[in-house]
This record gives sequence, C-alpha cells and structure tokens, in this order.
Amino acid sequence: MLLVPLLICGYARAEVTGFASLMSDYRYRGVSLSAQKPALQAGINFDHASGLYAGAAASNVDLDRGAEGLGALIYGGYAHPIGTRASWDVGVVTYVYPSPQRAPDYSYTEAYVGLSLDRVNARVYYSGDYYGTGVSTVYAEFNVAQPVSERVTLLAHVGYLRYLESYNWRGPAGHADFKAGINVDVGAGFNVELSVTAINNTEHCISNRDYCGTTAVFSLSRTF
Repeated sequence: MLLVPLLICGYARAEVTGFASLMSDYRYRGVSLSAQKPALQAGINFDHASGLYAGAAASNVDLDRGAEGLGALIYGGYAHPIGTRASWDVGVVTYVYPSPQRAPDYSYTEAYVGLSLDRVNARVYYSGDYYGTGVSTVYAEFNVAQPVSERVTLLAHVGYLRYLESYNWRGPAGHADFKAGINVDVGAGFNVELSVTAINNTEHCISNRDYCGTTAVFSLSRTF
C-alpha cells in the first residue's frame, strides 16, 4: 500500500521502524486510490530476529462514491536468508477500505511469497476476492532499486495482474502496470521521489477508468 508496498523484509536484529509520507497521488499497481488527489500516509513495521515480521499502515483513500476516508493495511509474514545475498519470504496482507453504501465492499486479503537478491525482489500474490469482486486473482511483480550514488537510487517496477475467472467481461483477462522513478535521500531521514506510473489496459481499472491513466507522482517521506 503505502509509499513502497511491503518491501522484502531483511533478516536482522529485532527492530521497529516507521515512515510518514505525503504524495501527490496514491498509486498502487498503477491505479489511483486517492482519486488523483494528494495522500498522507504513515506506517510502522516490526522485524524480529527470528525472521517473523508484522506491520500496519494507513492512508486517506477515495475509491468510489461512499468509499472515501481512511484506508489501511495489516500484514505479517516470515523472511529467511539464503546465503549472504538472498532471502525468501511468505506472508498475508489485508487491505481495509471504507465501506460504500452500495456494493462492492473493496476490502480484501492476499497471500504472497517472495524472493529477493541484493537490490532486486519479486513476489507473487493470490486473492480469492480481489477488491471485493468475488473474483480470484494472481498478481506477480518484479522490483529493482539501483543506487547510482550515495544518496540517489533509480527505481523500476513491473507487475502483471491475472483474473482467474470472468469479471465484467468474457473470460479470464489480465493487465500489466509499470513504474519508473528516482529517489533522493535529502538527509535527516527525509527522501523525495519522482516516478511515472502506467497501466496497459484501463478497461480493467477497478475504480474510475480515469484513475488508471499514465501519470507522474511526487512524494516526500521520512523514515524513523
């Protein structure tokens, strides 16, 4: 969800970390969850030395008429190293959104498994009720964070969502989403990020089709 959704967790000493972020548009998997308006987000994560981790985050959202207000996610899982450079993890994440007066209720849960190597990570997610549609989905993503200097990192993401059954069209279908950007550490725990997101098929937009267009997103965040 928020800022950088569920990055692969490291295998380290027990610690608690958090973040706060202000972004020009809350984009998740290429879709605006804030009706193309700014979003204020915050979250906290706990990593245990055993590899167990858990966390929660919140953001203002605007998915549909009546589905406006505070959204959240709650997640937990287990990460384990593979040698000194790689790790795998498995977990569950639940997305909670305001309930509109009319169907659907957008809240849903996904299970996932992931693999990371240095600055690269990949995950596969499964949901049996994607955004409350009653439709099963599989989502696969691949992320890269490549430092080019001590303070500057280039970001890239590609994801593919596959509907496993029909939803408002004939037969299974899918679409891809993309993101490319740059993140700059400006000191004192603050980071600025500028990225461009896109989706290749707005027909499958879970919300208003206009919320799936290509756009640039700016964010200011602080970790603590």
